[in-house]
Amino acid sequence: MANQTVLFTVLPRGLSVNPTRFSVSVYVSPRLQGASKLEQFPDWLDWTQQLTERGMKLAFRCGAQTQSLEIDRMVLRPDLWRAMFKRDTFVRSHAFNDYSDRAIFSYPVRLALSTIKAAYQEASVALGLPQRESPQTGEDGKQRYSPNREFVKRLLAGLR
Repeated sequence: MANQTVLFTVLPRGLSVNPTRFSVSVYVSPRLQGASKLEQFPDWLDWTQQLTERGMKLAFRCGAQTQSLEIDRMVLRPDLWRAMFKRDTFVRSHAFNDYSDRAIFSYPVRLALSTIKAAYQEASVALGLPQRESPQTGEDGKQRYSPNREFVKRLLAGLR
């Protein structure tokens, strides 16, 4: 028996300082199970046409606040949807691997940004100083760079 579930994932769209409104993208993931052809999931055969005709409201909730918003129907292209997805489009159910027994290590973005900022500051000072020596060619024929550039090279090596 064909079964369908739709997962909507809200993702931030860009960064802005003190925004009056937040922009988001909504990633739609259909979970189609129990059949091998798209024709057995009639809602998906002409999905964008249905959205164009009927519309859709999404409710966003944060704490005690809820905001319901209508999707933008003008950007939908039912002609492209019909060109890509035919009645005989193959559908394969997918069971996701269970990784609940694995540890996930996460670090604050602020720490990463601070590290990158500090590296840029150090590099700008080192490269902004006058060269103490001009590049020289070593015995092996390779060019040796100034101590300033060597410092930046060592600084960035730690970010690998």
